[in-house]
Amino acid sequence: MSAQSTPPTPGAIHRDGKTTFVLYAPFASTADVIFPDFGNQEHMKKVGNGYFQYESTKIHPGTSYYFKTDRMALARPDPASLSQPKGIHQVSVVVDQALFSRKQPEWKGRSIHDMVIYELHIGTFSKAGTFEGAIDHLLDLVKLGINTIQLMPIHQFPGERNWGYDGVYWRAVHDSYGGPEGLINFIDEAHELGIAVLIDAVFNHLGPEGNYLPEFGPYFKVDRKTPWGASINLDGFGSDGVRDLILASAKTWLVDYGADGLRLDAVHEMHDTSATHIIEELSTQCKDWSRELRRPLTLIGESDRNDPRYITPLSENGFGLNAQWSDDYHHALRTYFTGEIQGHFSDYGSKGNLLKAMQSAFVYTGEHSNHKGRKFGRSVVGRSAQQFVVFGQNHDQIGNRAAGDRLNHHLSEDEYLLQAAMVMWSPFTPMLFMGEEYAESNPFPYFVDHGDERLLAETKEGRIKSFGPYMGNVEDMPDPGAPATFKSAKLTHKRRGKVFKFYREALAVRRQFWPLRIRDVTAHDVEELRNDVIALRIPLADGRRLIVIFNLSSRPWALNSGLSSWSVEGGDLRCATGKFQGALPSKYAAVWLL
Repeated sequence: MSAQSTPPTPGAIHRDGKTTFVLYAPFASTADVIFPDFGNQEHMKKVGNGYFQYESTKIHPGTSYYFKTDRMALARPDPASLSQPKGIHQVSVVVDQALFSRKQPEWKGRSIHDMVIYELHIGTFSKAGTFEGAIDHLLDLVKLGINTIQLMPIHQFPGERNWGYDGVYWRAVHDSYGGPEGLINFIDEAHELGIAVLIDAVFNHLGPEGNYLPEFGPYFKVDRKTPWGASINLDGFGSDGVRDLILASAKTWLVDYGADGLRLDAVHEMHDTSATHIIEELSTQCKDWSRELRRPLTLIGESDRNDPRYITPLSENGFGLNAQWSDDYHHALRTYFTGEIQGHFSDYGSKGNLLKAMQSAFVYTGEHSNHKGRKFGRSVVGRSAQQFVVFGQNHDQIGNRAAGDRLNHHLSEDEYLLQAAMVMWSPFTPMLFMGEEYAESNPFPYFVDHGDERLLAETKEGRIKSFGPYMGNVEDMPDPGAPATFKSAKLTHKRRGKVFKFYREALAVRRQFWPLRIRDVTAHDVEELRNDVIALRIPLADGRRLIVIFNLSSRPWALNSGLSSWSVEGGDLRCATGKFQGALPSKYAAVWLL
């Protein structure tokens, strides 16, 4: 195989009566595919650059198999498996390519520029904890005003309950959620209702249980670490096949399953010194697939670097992602409203931080961070406001707390609605976390289901060490391995009351006017009109402008005072919290169209 040729797709696929098995194991001299159902194994042929391949017209969909090389003591599941119906340690199963050739809805896709994202966890979103169970609630999300769902990781992980970040098969859909067929049905049903689907893809590490990749070859660099263990080998000897697996996995989600994009977990931990960074290569491939499919495909990165180069176009020597999360926006909001300034929150908490976040999405764009002890971040000038995903809550910011407590557990109802307005009516791309639209009473704690008791004990001890100082009694901290902890995170779906009404109406206002906003991140203005009264002006492409006023103070604010260039006189009132006369009430937000 020449350096320029397209590498074979790893894994096993049945197409047109023939099944092809492909394994990347560059250190092996021989490799076999083992069929436990038949009690036999077949020798695989070397096809170049570390790949082995076996083809047969006698192997059908549903057939179980393992791989084994001369460098392995035991046969193992396929590193590129599409299906693990018996779990992470057992057989891989052949999938029929025809599954991905179903007649799909007439779906044109959705661009980042008008997304309203709703992050959810399949296992806790419905009573059933499956794709089918989640489908039953899709229409409710449409009525709320959601047009994009972001699924927490759904690839195969240990046991039956997990956030998904302990997965060890990048291409396999978790069996307890409904497997490949369940995901296909979910995406098709979402598209029928006009909802785009993003999938959280974790290409920066694998979980600690069932990670057999090192037995096959140089999938990791043991001398380079991430917070979760050895770094994925993206630039060392034998890294070509590792990169091929990542690209093949992305193609599986986007092209085969028909998802609309990926949320890339912790891209700053994808260490790559190659001339072409793996994120850049993925962005390039994604654009090619988008042209072939004739619909937008979106890549959203999570990064703790405040580095807009991730979302800078490839033509400007950036990495080409469509958007990235802004933790700064969350931190500025949460610390202002709750007063929490422990740990990494110590860099935030001031009104100035809040104003900066509202203007630039990032608080730190090159300033000195006391917590980090160095300058941090980079200017966002030149980017679009829609490229920054902002939120008041997400899985990390709730679950990575001692008890998984939600923001509504700490704020008054008026404060809770006010911070929500500052997310939904920002010039950026808003994201909600499941249940926040009605102030879900149940927490979202961290939960796992390892088969290894040692890992369960270590996970529990690690949580106590990290969060024990913030608990009055560590015995009150949820045990991540206990089934009750998982059950406590199930949504109640009590969509009623003032909170739900506000979210629905606020999103209706946004849906009507925000698509017209000018995209440049410097186009909007933020100003404090009076102490704790903040005005946001968003110019629209048709020459009009939106004026959003947030009264964060504890007293009403007269509409005819302090307006200067922000005058709203004569504008049409668009308010999602009710009618008022003469003054903007305390802890209140309103929108005008001028």
